[in-house]
Amino acid sequence: MVKILILGAGVMGTALSVPFTDNGHIVHLVGTHLDGDIIAKLQAGYPHPRLGIPVGERVTAYNYDQLSQAIKGVDLVIIGVNSHGIEWAAQALSPVFSADIPILVVTKGLAGDGEKLSILPDVLCAHLPNGLGDRIQIAAIGGPSIAQELAARRHTCVMFTSTNQTLLEHLAGLARTPYYHIWTST
Repeated sequence: MVKILILGAGVMGTALSVPFTDNGHIVHLVGTHLDGDIIAKLQAGYPHPRLGIPVGERVTAYNYDQLSQAIKGVDLVIIGVNSHGIEWAAQALSPVFSADIPILVVTKGLAGDGEKLSILPDVLCAHLPNGLGDRIQIAAIGGPSIAQELAARRHTCVMFTSTNQTLLEHLAGLARTPYYHIWTST
């Protein structure tokens, strides 16, 4: 069993808690500054307002201002914010993050600066302070995967990708279920 922090309580961040908790892991679901209503509903025992599912007993919902508490003792951080929030995620994690915790990014999209396009894991790493982004182990999830289908435990296939095959095998082992089919690619 590992302890996982998911940053972002939208549909995909929350849906990702399902395969991890089905595999016996503990999830700390931390909302962004935009997720206050969602977190309040989850803390009160209601289903996720957009997914329509309750989170499991192994999920604890936190507001973003509780990130320093929620990250204590975690073995993995999953970034589940939208593409516009990737820099915010780096800033939020900066004061509390340790380079020995791997990151798995589910945020989809690219970032452009008018000159080039960058993948979002690279953007996240570039916005971490003091060279931290150069020292972390990072991977990303690519679809197709629809949050509502994952939350309902319908068969879905994804690709976990990184430059580190050992990390990929570890992460896939944590998340793979009979319905969440994972392939890896370097």
